[in-house]
Amino acid sequence: MLREKLTAGHEKECPKAQAVCEFKAYGCKWTGVRLQLQNHLKNEVSMATHLSLLCKATTVLLPTNGRDKNKDGASKSEASGSGSSGNAAVSGNVLEELNRQRNRNAESIATVEAKIEQVERKTRDLTGRVDRQQRENEGSMTLLKNTVIELEARMCNGVYLWRITGYARHLENARDNVVTALHSPPFYTNFYGYKLCLRINPNGVDTGYGSHVSLFVHMMQSDWDDTLEWPFSGRISLSILDQSDDGEYKRHISETLVTRPNLLAFQRPTTPRNHKGYGYVEFAHIETLQDRQYLKNDCLLVRVQVFQ
Repeated sequence: MLREKLTAGHEKECPKAQAVCEFKAYGCKWTGVRLQLQNHLKNEVSMATHLSLLCKATTVLLPTNGRDKNKDGASKSEASGSGSSGNAAVSGNVLEELNRQRNRNAESIATVEAKIEQVERKTRDLTGRVDRQQRENEGSMTLLKNTVIELEARMCNGVYLWRITGYARHLENARDNVVTALHSPPFYTNFYGYKLCLRINPNGVDTGYGSHVSLFVHMMQSDWDDTLEWPFSGRISLSILDQSDDGEYKRHISETLVTRPNLLAFQRPTTPRNHKGYGYVEFAHIETLQDRQYLKNDCLLVRVQVFQ
C-alpha cells in the first residue's frame, strides 16, 4: 500500500513523469513530460485552441429546448455534477490565464506605443534642427556668394565685361513687351570708387525701338558716396565685342561718351539705382548682331571701361 502511494505521488510531482493536457477531456491531444505542461498551457496557440475546444464543449452542454431540460431530470444532474465542477474549475483557470496574457499584451503594446512616440518626437526635433541648419547654410552661402561678387566688382578698376546668355530669348521677351530691359551686375571705378551698372534694351527704345539695340550707363548708390565728388565726371567707353576667331580683324562695335555734369544721370543717386541713365538709343542695329559673331552660342559680350 505504501509503495502504491509513493508511486502515485511520484507520478503527480516528478517533472519528468508523463502527463496529458488538462483539456484532454475537451479534445486536446497533447502529451509530454510534466515539466512541459505549464509551457503548453501558457502557449498562445495552445490557449487559443483550448478556448475553442471549451467553447464547443459549452455549446454542447447548453440545453437546446425545454424537453432537454426535463429529460431524465435529477438522475442526470447528479451524474454530471462532479464533471461539471471539474470543467468549471478548468475553465476558470483558462480564463484567468487568458486575462493575464491579455494584460501582458496590453502592457507590451503600451510600451511599444510609448517608444514609437518617443522616436517620432526625436525625429521631429532632429528634422527641425536639420531644416534650421540648412536654412542657415543657404543664407551663409548666399552671403558668401554676394561678397565674392562684390569684391570682383570692386577690383575691376572700371573695366567690366558683361556676359549676357540666352540672348535670343531676351530679344523675344523684349519684342513681346514681357521684359524690355536687362541690367548688369554692379561694378566700381576702383575699390572705393563710383558704383555703376549697364542697361541694355534688346529691342531698343524711342527712335531705336524695333530696329536697334539701346545701351546705357546708370549710377548706383554705394557705401562710399560721401567720400566721392559729385556730379560724376569722366569718359565711358561702351563696346559689343566681336567674338569671331579672326584676331587681326575683329570689329567691335564701340562708342565713347563724355559725361555731362548738368544731367541728372550723373548726380549723386538718391535711390539704389539712378532712374536716369545716359547712353545710346541706337547703339547697334539688331540685324548687325547676326553678322560675323557678335552672338556666339547665343551669348552677347558687352564691355565697359571708365576713364577719370
